Amino acid sequence: MQRQRLKSSWACLGMCNVLLLVAFILLITGTKICAQAKGDYAEALQKADVLREKGDLDGAFLQYQALGRTHPKNVAIMYRLSGTKALLAVGLEAYKDALEMLKKALSHDHYLEGFIHGAHSGDFMNLLLALERQELQELSHEIETVFNQNFPLATNTTLAYQLWKIYIRDQAYYWHIAVGGKKISVDSPIVMAIWDLKHLLNREDQIQLDEIIAQHGWPKFSEVGKVAKAACLVIQHASTNEIRKKYLPLLEAACKEGEADWRGYALMYDRIMMNETGNQFYGSQLRTSPDKNWVYEFVPIEDIEHLNERRRDKGLEPIEDYAARFNIDWKAYLLRVNHGEKSNK
Repeated sequence: MQRQRLKSSWACLGMCNVLLLVAFILLITGTKICAQAKGDYAEALQKADVLREKGDLDGAFLQYQALGRTHPKNVAIMYRLSGTKALLAVGLEAYKDALEMLKKALSHDHYLEGFIHGAHSGDFMNLLLALERQELQELSHEIETVFNQNFPLATNTTLAYQLWKIYIRDQAYYWHIAVGGKKISVDSPIVMAIWDLKHLLNREDQIQLDEIIAQHGWPKFSEVGKVAKAACLVIQHASTNEIRKKYLPLLEAACKEGEADWRGYALMYDRIMMNETGNQFYGSQLRTSPDKNWVYEFVPIEDIEHLNERRRDKGLEPIEDYAARFNIDWKAYLLRVNHGEKSNK
């Protein structure tokens, strides 16, 4: 009954969802930048990604196109082209173009490594909605067929395809929220409306995941490949710590069997601890604040002196490398933490 109510609510919001996101794209899309990417691949890709993060989808798409011409077999570029086209899409033909790009990317991504590590997966949410349209059922079947044929590591391709869609849904709308917060306001009505859509989607995903785990157990790498990570993501974004605590032992057992990722375990453990004590144990949790220009900072870390030992025990990268991914200088951060502790004494 609960799932039926959520599905009905989601269906009712379908048209409002489309209109809301179209209005959002029109609102935040700024001046088009048509300069072609120059320099090496990594630099050019970063420039295109920065344009996307700023909300300049037209400029990003043009740069991705330029990269696609020089790197025609690069799966990460294929996914970015498809995802950016999906964000820009208005009308059936535009959705068809984006879906064809997605199908091409999947056909070259035999283990979904490119999707997991090189795609902005939430960008494809509009395409999942488009695939429910009657006019696109043939294309929907083609994409599912390509997915199954090019995913040899999955012994349960039906479940893998379901988790792949959940993975996309879990990551959906974060781009809209981030860009909207910077270009409009974090508490603007349109950004808050997108948050409402996001929370509704999270609840639906949690219900689906509960059913999957009840029927199949915790998703395993050997059965569904890397899209098993969708389970961790959904539970991370669950509304209560009780849900996380319920599934943490299953995740830990899967990690010990090599069927899940210890990084996901660390994220979930830290999220539980953060909500209960305000601290964390593995250094996985960061936060931002508009008062600090959206610069990332770590949630307080318990027993920080032995942090890297704990991370090493779980096969995690050194905290210095993890911090650098968020433009945080770990040594400078430690100095600030230590200075703060001395000031409080």
